[in-house]
Amino acid sequence: MRGAIVLVAVTLMSCAPQTAGPTPTPLQAASARPSPAVLPSSGLGALSKLPDGTLVVSVPDCATTSQGGAIAGCEVIETAADKGAFVAGLRQADGTFEARSIDLATGEIRVLIPRADVGMHIDDLDNGIAILEEHDAQGGGSAHARLIRVPSRDPSGAAVLDDIDLVGLQGGDSWNPWPMAKTNGRETVWLHAGGLFLPHDVILQTADGQKRSVYQTDQAVWFDIDDNGRVAIATLAAPLAGATTPTTEELFIYEGGALRRLGTRAVGDSGIPISFADAIGWTLGTGSVRRIDGVEIVPLAGGATRTIRPESGCVYTGRTAAEIVTICPSGARLFDVASGAVRSGPQSRVVLASRHALIWRTAADLAANPQVYRITPE
Repeated sequence: MRGAIVLVAVTLMSCAPQTAGPTPTPLQAASARPSPAVLPSSGLGALSKLPDGTLVVSVPDCATTSQGGAIAGCEVIETAADKGAFVAGLRQADGTFEARSIDLATGEIRVLIPRADVGMHIDDLDNGIAILEEHDAQGGGSAHARLIRVPSRDPSGAAVLDDIDLVGLQGGDSWNPWPMAKTNGRETVWLHAGGLFLPHDVILQTADGQKRSVYQTDQAVWFDIDDNGRVAIATLAAPLAGATTPTTEELFIYEGGALRRLGTRAVGDSGIPISFADAIGWTLGTGSVRRIDGVEIVPLAGGATRTIRPESGCVYTGRTAAEIVTICPSGARLFDVASGAVRSGPQSRVVLASRHALIWRTAADLAANPQVYRITPE
């Protein structure tokens, strides 16, 4: 699932963690990156606010396609939003890629990553910090990934978090070791691939810029980070060739320098961890090989787990900081993780959920040119 977001794979060499985490391993400091340009602020008109509080944004010089099917100007291929910014990944008519942000207070557009002849992916956006990934395919199942942290309101503060050589990449629904970074705006966590026969590390960069490995494994892995910097980690049973096949899949939390097991599952019940205030959501399915049938809620303080499942005719599409988001024929339905209450969201079947915003579109928006996106802050 990449671009669709490629599900990543080359499995990792296990440390079989029990209740204590691996010894932290400091990494090299991030290198600086040249400052992107700032677009002129005149004549943009990219932001408006509706009476119900919905924000409407667009990228003025981008169209979907011309009547002949060619890109006219540029097209938006990815989006993300938080309470203060909308970020768009753009593909230009000449095949280059760039990233821009729209300030949700002023409408100002800024260039986060200038045009370049490499692929680009938005890994995450939270509290004004965008984590962007440039990737350069090198053939033969190899690629190079550069992970970049960019303040959405001050692109001059951009810094490279990691440069990673990826080998043995597979197609289809395979899991491949892309960085898959997550941030809470202060700390950032990502995967550093070790190679075909070397362990991969889940790396945490703390608010003071220190980096350490918090988990090392030869199994496929998913992770998330909450507002307090706790890292949730879930393993998937998919070993490297020649490695020992695991008998269980596990859920961990990294907190205060230690790794604690929260739960186990039978092989085949793979899931992605989702961080909430007092619990971890552990999806039933990953959305690729197996659709997500529900989300198991695992309390951090211990106690009984429960499962939130989409209503009949609805499908899981994501989460906010407090709710599970599903899409139904009538629009979005949101399940509060703490209380279990259910409410209606935007009346759209095109909804992208993040911690602090829902991005959605109407039928009229889908036909609009330039591209139009509606944002409901959460």
